[in-house]
Amino acid sequence: MDELESEAEELEQRLAEVRRLQVVARRSVLTEGWLALIIWGVIFLASVPAAFLLDGNLMVFWLVAGLIGGVASFTMGVRAEVQPNRTPLPYVVTAVLMFVGAFGAFSVFEERIAAFVWWVVLLTGFIVFALLDSQKALAIALVAMVVWGTVTFGVVDEVGTLYGILATSLGAVYIGAGAAFRTVRGHA
Repeated sequence: MDELESEAEELEQRLAEVRRLQVVARRSVLTEGWLALIIWGVIFLASVPAAFLLDGNLMVFWLVAGLIGGVASFTMGVRAEVQPNRTPLPYVVTAVLMFVGAFGAFSVFEERIAAFVWWVVLLTGFIVFALLDSQKALAIALVAMVVWGTVTFGVVDEVGTLYGILATSLGAVYIGAGAAFRTVRGHA
């Protein structure tokens, strides 16, 4: 009997350790950025009505909203906590390239092509962020969105409609991913 009790006690300890590891995994880096995803999703969604209110001139909106989103992401500790022993340099370089590439597109290309290049540049940057944070599922979803956006670009001729579709879809995906990550963390 003592041997059975000892084995049962050992199994209970192992089960407790497995449960503890489940909690740690749910609260891991894979779900850390949930609030930043929701913030960016709201920014993308807000840009669509802003495009109508500002008669398509979104430069000021994105300067302000992009800065707010970037600062919020960093001050919430999303990037620092995700990779605590790594330099923030890859994030900063990626963010600068996103900013320059996305806004630069509008000074280099005609409006419709610029909207598509803007989309691809931003998504590529967010894919890099996801990979830096080991969020492979999110990176794959964003790659799928690049493909979807490319097809959309091929069939939608009007720039306002194209922008609205691309920005709304990215906002919805980011809010959905953030809510899903939050849900997983909440069940820990």
